[in-house]
Amino acid sequence: MAISIGEFFDKFGGENLFLLGAFVICFVLISFILKRVMIFKDKITGKEDRTVPTIISLVSSLMIVYWVYKTEFSIGDFFSSIGIGSDILQVIIAIVIVIAIIYGFKKLKSLVFLILGAILIIISFTDWVYETETVFNSGLVSVGVWLLIKLFSPKNKHALSKDRED
Repeated sequence: MAISIGEFFDKFGGENLFLLGAFVICFVLISFILKRVMIFKDKITGKEDRTVPTIISLVSSLMIVYWVYKTEFSIGDFFSSIGIGSDILQVIIAIVIVIAIIYGFKKLKSLVFLILGAILIIISFTDWVYETETVFNSGLVSVGVWLLIKLFSPKNKHALSKDRED
């Protein structure tokens, strides 16, 4: 029996998607920090050891996600307990997203369109948004813009003109 992507995400659930995202974010951040510190070196060769930071990152991320799961941690409850209501939280999240996109444009250039498009397409398969088709189409447009930028960038124009000359 074939299963669609939408059915897969419905069966997977929003809580599990949040836990998976939390695991990936924690793993990447902890791994990045431990590899930057460079305290894990091979005593014989003096080269950086990547195995130990990766294992520590993996175990730490699993423990953090397990804690979030067992305590039934809720971001909304956390912010309301410190006095930030859901309406203010939505504004804060929107501002953070806009700042992240602007920062992404400065650092990643056109790759932001691909990342943003992929995130929008994934979100469209969840119940986080009401207009799923609009979010899905926005993701497709974003990926399309990235593809157009890649196809018509000056680096690829030279390659395209070489192919036409042959």
